Amino acid sequence: MDQVKVYSYLRFSDPRQSTGTSIERQTQYARQWAAGHGLKLDESLSLRDEGLSAYHQKHIKQGALGTFLEAVQDGLIAEGSVLIVESLDRLSRAEPILAQGQLSLIINAGITVVTASDNKEYNREKLKANPMDLVYSLLVMIRAHEESDIKSKRVKAALKSRLKGWIDGTYRGRIAAGSTPQWLSWSTDHWEVITDRAQAYQIAVKLYRQGKTSRSIIYHLENLGLAMNENGLPKPNNLATLLRNPALTGVKTVSVDGEKFELDGYYPALISSRDRKSLFLPRHKRHRKPDDIASVVTGSKLLRCGYCDSAVVGGNSLQRKRRPNGTPQNGHRRLHCCGNNKPKRRRCTTSASCSVVPVENAIMAYCSDSQGLQPSNEAPNTMLYENWAKLMDGVNSLDFDAREMAQHLIKETFQKIIIYMNGFTPKKANGPIHTQPPIDLTLIPKHGEPKSLHINRKTGEWMIDDSTINQSRSVAVFHQAVEPDEPTNSDM
Repeated sequence: MDQVKVYSYLRFSDPRQSTGTSIERQTQYARQWAAGHGLKLDESLSLRDEGLSAYHQKHIKQGALGTFLEAVQDGLIAEGSVLIVESLDRLSRAEPILAQGQLSLIINAGITVVTASDNKEYNREKLKANPMDLVYSLLVMIRAHEESDIKSKRVKAALKSRLKGWIDGTYRGRIAAGSTPQWLSWSTDHWEVITDRAQAYQIAVKLYRQGKTSRSIIYHLENLGLAMNENGLPKPNNLATLLRNPALTGVKTVSVDGEKFELDGYYPALISSRDRKSLFLPRHKRHRKPDDIASVVTGSKLLRCGYCDSAVVGGNSLQRKRRPNGTPQNGHRRLHCCGNNKPKRRRCTTSASCSVVPVENAIMAYCSDSQGLQPSNEAPNTMLYENWAKLMDGVNSLDFDAREMAQHLIKETFQKIIIYMNGFTPKKANGPIHTQPPIDLTLIPKHGEPKSLHINRKTGEWMIDDSTINQSRSVAVFHQAVEPDEPTNSDM
């Protein structure tokens, strides 16, 4: 009996409840109960969950009760021990069947649960002698869950109303949902910026955009004596996630029952939306040079060779002689099949390559001309509001942002793009232009039927190939590529 102890568990969904007399009252009850039964109250083990909801099971997932239940399952709590709670709804407000399972776990381990509010005891012997106590416990759990469920629905409805009001401009109060950014504090009716933390974030964003590693950024901030939160600086592995927080641009995001709300301008902005967008680029693209050219049809793992199903990648020869206006020649920006780098027995059946310019022009023109061709997003974000036609001039003039946006649209619209660089029936692309084969494309959208295009390899002019033979051949190649006989190179 030396290991048999009495434990007291307290939980408050709102930490302000702990300022009352309930803690002292239950602790006194636990001492008296233990003394009256010849047992010792273990006051060294603090079983207290403040601000953790029993409805959402946070006290199980991250609180003291979850730790206690694990100890019960591991046999670390001696049989015959006692757990004292104020009432059963302190243990759980989850769905009744789940709540009863948690109570059964404790009881089946030989532990007695005592409720201080009504002085009832729940253990196997007493429930066997009086089964109605089991029914009573279930009724208590049903009532507790219903109360929390109703309260949760009311709170969510009120929160949605405030969120919609904020977006519509009819409400400008504080939205008590989610966590507060580490560089801000709330003062009566407005946000105040914590200067040194805000400076740390701005420096980190600047260095991250320059391609610096997370570890070197943290080291630099440490040398400057700056902190990003109340504990100092995050671990390098967490830095990228922190810097991509939309709150940096002043946006608060809240999800309620799967519905997402974005409150633009809710916080004071530390960086621009453009700066935040650049953080999602690969490291080598964050700090781009003035003459960098963003990819449009490559880099999204969509473009495949129609002859061997290998990835098709871009290759630029930007050091070669340029046009008088400084832009590269069309033929200096090319597409290459990765199948040409495979072992001889699996090498692509052609060694074709082609200029990427006519392919870009044809896809952009086709998408601008196709009224029913839309991105797959049911709720498109602001990057998708621009239409294809407005982006064409930017793509042709090599505007980085326009080309980057065009690549995003293509990725959202198409499932696969199959290219035949020397036509459906391969033919070497030499000799006079009128004798050269077209570049054939099969566009497989995420929604809708595949389309085959004949593209003039010099001008980019295109026409739809309505031939069922060619379309069937293209789609067959695509489906064959999904389950190849031999493994192929991954997309590059």
